[in-house]
Amino acid sequence: MSIIKNFKLKKVAKKHSINFAGRLGLAIDHNVVSNFNYLLEHYSGGELWDFDDRSLIHKHKDQLLKTIDEELRKDALREQEALKIGRKTAEANLKNLKKIIVALSEYHEVEAA
Repeated sequence: MSIIKNFKLKKVAKKHSINFAGRLGLAIDHNVVSNFNYLLEHYSGGELWDFDDRSLIHKHKDQLLKTIDEELRKDALREQEALKIGRKTAEANLKNLKKIIVALSEYHEVEAA
């Protein structure tokens, strides 16, 4: 890997607080990414079930973000109803999911360049 590419990857990792060696696995912005697998699976229509393949996350990024934004405009969020949690918690989870998708997609763009 070139020095420039390595620098760019580190820059993206720092920007999004990406920690590949977190105690509980990959963490982004202090969120354990695997905790969001159920949301990824739901909002991808079952096409994705984890965040292991950054190229797939990148490929589906725009549709995922659109679907999540549509959900956020609803009066009652799916997670809120299904898990009987408060709206603020459900909203925070979706916003964190968006951050994770964007971070992994940006990382992949540099990685694949």
